[in-house]
Amino acid sequence: MCGMKKLLIVSNYKGSFPYVDELIEYLKPLDVSIDILDLVESVLILNNGEKRLLINLTEERILTFSSKIPFLNDYIRARILKRNISFLATHKYDAVNVHYCDNIYVYFIESFKKISANVSVAVWGSDFYRVSNRRRELQRKVYNESKSIIIANPKTSEDFYNYYQDYKEKIKTLNFGIKKLEYLKEAKQSFGLNSLKEQFNLPLNKVIVTCGYNGRPPQQHKLILEAIKLLPRPILDTIHLLFPMGYGLIPSYRSEIEGILSTIPVSYTISDSFLNDSDIIKLRLATDIVINAQVSDVFSSSLMEHLMANNILLAGAWLPYQSLADLGIFYLDFEPNTLSHILLDVLENYEKYKLATVGNADKIYANSSWPNKILQWKELIFN
Repeated sequence: MCGMKKLLIVSNYKGSFPYVDELIEYLKPLDVSIDILDLVESVLILNNGEKRLLINLTEERILTFSSKIPFLNDYIRARILKRNISFLATHKYDAVNVHYCDNIYVYFIESFKKISANVSVAVWGSDFYRVSNRRRELQRKVYNESKSIIIANPKTSEDFYNYYQDYKEKIKTLNFGIKKLEYLKEAKQSFGLNSLKEQFNLPLNKVIVTCGYNGRPPQQHKLILEAIKLLPRPILDTIHLLFPMGYGLIPSYRSEIEGILSTIPVSYTISDSFLNDSDIIKLRLATDIVINAQVSDVFSSSLMEHLMANNILLAGAWLPYQSLADLGIFYLDFEPNTLSHILLDVLENYEKYKLATVGNADKIYANSSWPNKILQWKELIFN
């Protein structure tokens, strides 16, 4: 490839943070001009940052009038947007890269093909695992017209192929990079553990056990707490539970979790404030053990950050993390009925397990940092 390449990224831009934002940041220095088409917000964001609305005032009034009939409203909105993005076909894009296979893209895939014959779609996880078979079948239209289907890990690629029994040549396994790994690499040399714990008012003399990484029910905090409830009292006295819930928190759900915590003699912190990247990194470094019991996942940057921070990871055995084991990364998996036993063993033999994490950081950085991933993304998008 030579010369400036022109790329159209199709994404719900706000909902795709930080992955698409970081992909763009690292692609641009590689002679790539990038425009972003956001069909959810009905806006085109040009390479220079200029925003162009794709629905005018008259069209907005029509949509407001039809909003009481959802299916009609969706149809009218799609027709308007298809007409209003048709001019992009003259912009000579070298590729179109779609992120998260939303149902809306079924109506636009033909328009994308007119914009560029080279269309790729990145499947994020919940757009495959957390949708009905009916929706999966609708998505076939997008996959049929795509040159490549990008999936973040081998297990999900396998599950995807096993369901569709198709697209074997199109499926490409490639994870996103994680910008915060760069900051973590530096921060590990700059901060002491006790100073970090003090910053977040965490006890210095206890093992910090982080439960999940957001405030949504699919994190299955209740499952984690049912296991913790079974720990002996002397062990409970040695740990402090941390619940990062600044993202996606539902107040009624927090109340449920606090209700369960009130029945367990253990100290805890619920962090419900939105943290900037610097504070997130510090919180990762202040953690000793992290438990991930969420319903499904493809590629969790939060967990990669915890592993980079040399935390001991306990992950649900149903999650597609075999690729971590294949890289030689140390972590423990559990079933709902074994979590309590495994956590007890870790806490009783903490130093042994902590020592086993020593090599994780280098392996995570090699596999998940943008400097080590961005050329693969460029190659896959444009070839």
